[in-house]
Amino acid sequence: MKTSALSRDVPEKQPEDRALRFQGDYRAASRGSHRRLGAKALLAPQLGRVSLGLLCSAVVAAAAAAYAYLSGPLLALLLGARGPTNLHLGPLAAWLPASALDVGTQPGPPCVALWWLAGTLVALAALKGLAQLLYTALVASAVADIGQGLRAQVYAHLLALPLAAHRRRSAGDLLARLLDDVTRVEQAMVHAPLALVREGLAAAALLAVVVTLAPQLALLALLTLPPIALVIAAVSRRVKRSAEGGQRALGDFARGAEQGLAALRELKSFGVEGEQAAAVADAARRAARFSLRQQLAKAVSPLFNEVCAALALGAVLIYAGGLVSQRRLPAAALVSFFTALLLLYRPLKAVGNALSTLAAGRASVERVDDLLALEPEAQTPRVSGPPARLTRALELRSLGFRYGERWVLRELELVLSPGELVVVRGDSGAGKSTLLDVVAGLESLERGGVFWDGEELSPGAQSRLRARVALVPQQPLLLPGSVADNLRCAAPEASDEALWAALDAAGLGERFRRVEEGLSELIGEGSGGGLSVGEISRLAIARALLRDRAVIVLDEPSAALDAEQERRLCEILRGLAEERALLVVSHREALWEGADRLLELRGGRLLADATTGSLAARSGVATGAGRQ
Repeated sequence: MKTSALSRDVPEKQPEDRALRFQGDYRAASRGSHRRLGAKALLAPQLGRVSLGLLCSAVVAAAAAAYAYLSGPLLALLLGARGPTNLHLGPLAAWLPASALDVGTQPGPPCVALWWLAGTLVALAALKGLAQLLYTALVASAVADIGQGLRAQVYAHLLALPLAAHRRRSAGDLLARLLDDVTRVEQAMVHAPLALVREGLAAAALLAVVVTLAPQLALLALLTLPPIALVIAAVSRRVKRSAEGGQRALGDFARGAEQGLAALRELKSFGVEGEQAAAVADAARRAARFSLRQQLAKAVSPLFNEVCAALALGAVLIYAGGLVSQRRLPAAALVSFFTALLLLYRPLKAVGNALSTLAAGRASVERVDDLLALEPEAQTPRVSGPPARLTRALELRSLGFRYGERWVLRELELVLSPGELVVVRGDSGAGKSTLLDVVAGLESLERGGVFWDGEELSPGAQSRLRARVALVPQQPLLLPGSVADNLRCAAPEASDEALWAALDAAGLGERFRRVEEGLSELIGEGSGGGLSVGEISRLAIARALLRDRAVIVLDEPSAALDAEQERRLCEILRGLAEERALLVVSHREALWEGADRLLELRGGRLLADATTGSLAARSGVATGAGRQ
């Protein structure tokens, strides 16, 4: 078989290497996705930066605790107290010079002590600000990498799943899990644990201050923690249930919106836009209702915490008043104690919010876990170098395939030889598109085998078939961008000359030479704005040609073409078949005329295999079999 002229301008090594690099990342992501999601697994790759960031947060917590501890001595010093004992400096006395302490014991303005304590505050402020800046820089960059890595992992896993897994789920539901659920997983498994550690360190430092200053008062204040913990646990369960319902409703909304937009022409033709909008709006209302329940449940915890904190503060005030009047607690220590106690409320509240975020994210973690638990396709390493050529035949032997319990293909036999154009026809549901998917390596076989020049391809080696077969679907999806962008998605390193050669071979060269933009013409997205149905079909053929594969399969390429466009397409396909094996699914007699063989597929079996001869005879056999 001759080598395609298009291949001369398409570098073979670079695209293959690029594909191999992508395949390695792809398979690694698929292997890693089998593990259940967890904070440890997500944070492990960024452990260095996260650890340094948490060390900085410990410095911030210590500085905040020192602020609280210094508040009492500063106030006492301003009110006239003198000496380390009256100022209740505690361990801070070791940091102050003797001159400051001596001045503090004499009547008069305590200038030296004030200067030293004020300088300590400035140093603490600078240290705290620098540590906070470093924490933000380290943790924010680590969290950003974790988030994009998680999204890339989930998306790579979606791509690695077999088509059967995608048939059981709508694209809207998968997008909801990829976008919204993954964001909630990031919040629950990354942001919330970091907040728990950061705020936990702050709470521990302030708690150490209150316990050091007044153990009895600290014990009295901490008596409210058990009931607060019980309320947080109850709220977390309610938040999780509401989050589960909300995510299901959001998935229904995404599914309905995706289906409605995909079938917009049909909806408008039937005049049922209102009914579709109402159904999607109902899913949106259910999602909003669950979200409201979740927010109300979250609001219960701060309310209860406020009441408990007020009760604890009142009890501490009453008890502390007695201690001060009995001179069992210095006034400076009392001021420091209450400063630390009031500052303690913020990190404790943040810990409660982080626990609520964890509870809300558990539903999304389970939904993403369910997705990652699906088994991806087995991947076979590709061999670098030029695409494999077909010298003898591509054979399907005793091929069997089923959807669920229903067998679509049964004991199917097919031989495709180079230079041959084979057309397949059959009733709806006979398995024609499934046959093309099997040949293109998009479906794994239940029974039988695929042989390339006599060599059997293992059942799990769909990637080897994909590297040798090009597919032109019935409804080609064109990417947003230019003509060149759409062509180079099949051959990224292809030169402009190769692009023009592919367009010429597909009968589109003159169409784009007539416009000033040429290959840079923007053709929109989706179905290709500005192009006719026939031009879209031929552009998809040009894209397949750039892959320079030995076998091309086409699904109903002339389904929406008029007679003239169909005639031109037949000429194009006949020319392509001189160098390749072409397998075409079509119900149009114009394509039957130019075929080397016409196959009748019915009930998953080949019932007719007619070679070229009398068109009337072939048409009669096929039509009669279809009526039966």
